[in-house]
Amino acid sequence: QYGFAPDSAAAWLFTARMMFRQELTSPATTAARKALALDARIPLAHRLLGEIALAQGDVAGALTELEQERKVNPLDGETYNRMGDAYLRNGNLARAQQALDRAVLLEPEASGPFILLGKTLLEEHDPVMATMYLKRAEAMDPANPMTHMLLGRAFAISGRKEDAQREFQIVQRMQGATGAASSKP
Repeated sequence: QYGFAPDSAAAWLFTARMMFRQELTSPATTAARKALALDARIPLAHRLLGEIALAQGDVAGALTELEQERKVNPLDGETYNRMGDAYLRNGNLARAQQALDRAVLLEPEASGPFILLGKTLLEEHDPVMATMYLKRAEAMDPANPMTHMLLGRAFAISGRKEDAQREFQIVQRMQGATGAASSKP
């Protein structure tokens, strides 16, 4: 369908990506490794393996794979976003912020790095800067409940109780709407 040669690295990587989307992590890992065996420098294979490792809670494994991807594909903003997520999960806030800053520079229209930067800055006890990044994320994706939850936390820490309450109410409405939509036949 996509014109990849049968049994090519690209075909295996495509298969791995589709399997991962279906949450078939073991076969996805096998297919991604097959792609790398055929072409050790194929872009996005190590990133996919890093995403799989993150999904399985293997932060160290994710960082190993994402570092490999960075070497092969140093201008991929999503790789830095995933690295930032991994560093945030293991508590290395300085490395998380560094990776996420790179993600923002490479992918300025993606809300994910802005959200993770906001979360990182909240962990670093800097609610003012966190608010700045979270407001940018909100402008890009106003329907993301995580953004509103983190904004609520940032406002609460800053003593802006009314703003915090408003954000928490937005999250509740979003969760209520999601619950109502999922309960319809």
